[in-house]
Amino acid sequence: MSSSLSSDSIGEEKRNQYGYHAGKMNSTDPLKNTPASPVKGIPEPNDFTEQDGQVFLSLEKLALSADKARNAYSNEVAIRDYSFALAAQNGNLPQIDKAVRYDLLAGRESCYGLLGYFSEQQVDLDEMKRLAEELNDISRQIRVVTSQVSLLIKLGNYADARITAEAGLKLARKSGSLILEADCLISLGSSLQLLGNFGDALDYQQNALRIYRKISEAKGEAASLRWIADCFRGLGKFTQAQEYAEKSFSIYHVLGNLQGQADSLNTLGIITTDQARARSYLEQALQLFQAIGDRTWQANLFNNLGLVYWSLGLYSKSRDYLEQAVQTVRDMQGRSSLASFLESLGRIYLELGRYDEAQRAMEEG
Repeated sequence: MSSSLSSDSIGEEKRNQYGYHAGKMNSTDPLKNTPASPVKGIPEPNDFTEQDGQVFLSLEKLALSADKARNAYSNEVAIRDYSFALAAQNGNLPQIDKAVRYDLLAGRESCYGLLGYFSEQQVDLDEMKRLAEELNDISRQIRVVTSQVSLLIKLGNYADARITAEAGLKLARKSGSLILEADCLISLGSSLQLLGNFGDALDYQQNALRIYRKISEAKGEAASLRWIADCFRGLGKFTQAQEYAEKSFSIYHVLGNLQGQADSLNTLGIITTDQARARSYLEQALQLFQAIGDRTWQANLFNNLGLVYWSLGLYSKSRDYLEQAVQTVRDMQGRSSLASFLESLGRIYLELGRYDEAQRAMEEG
């Protein structure tokens, strides 16, 4: 392995390495033996002793409080309140309460996902799947599918993500719902893209885009535009990639969708060959990911910025970002990107003449 990379090789590696940095997990069970989330104060079901009417009122208030906290990206607070509400919901429930429980779980699992508590997220998704099937609610079933695909991608299990997305697409098409079909097309396209099949992925994303535009679904349109930009990037068509990423960002900006804006900015930062612009895009993306508490993407942006500063020859600055990337991933349950980040950090240590630290980083990676 070379102890240094030229500016040209950094530029080439940048296009291949930026974005999702998840690789295959070594274990067949990526969630096994992961630590519990540090969220404190989650109650047990027997903590609730109120009468039925009071419990219902308490549940309603807790659900509103949790939703408000989630919308404000106060993820820990939202998880606490969803957990209290779900504890009040335990027991044999009538049909209407199963729908309420599903919605509470959906709010909580999204917060778990942002914070990187993937074991807890998977538990909620499993229960959501069961409830959606018992309710015979295809829309809720597809919501589980798309969330499951996103989680599998974060864990680096791209083949499983593709299989899950394919099953979801069949179900969506059977339902006759265009928006559900488009949602699953995006999930399938994204999994194929991460498997390196950019041509088929592009077809699926373009089909999704046509559907979203047909039904005037702006958020879905923005999402498909961003994925199409990423496909063009993978195919080496950087002019088209930038055009689609800019369109995606514009729609997300109008919608006020911070997650989408951050995704689009990250894509723009990856695409451009102007290192000053790349740094600006990526720094803006990092600020947004920090605002919403998305730890997975914070780690990716730390890494991406580290590589940009590396290409500029600012090795100490690069080291600072790469160390943050490694530490963030270590603190999370899903560590599929750790090896990639450690390799980058090891090479920076070599540039700085810190050979012992370089060796440790590369051996760990």
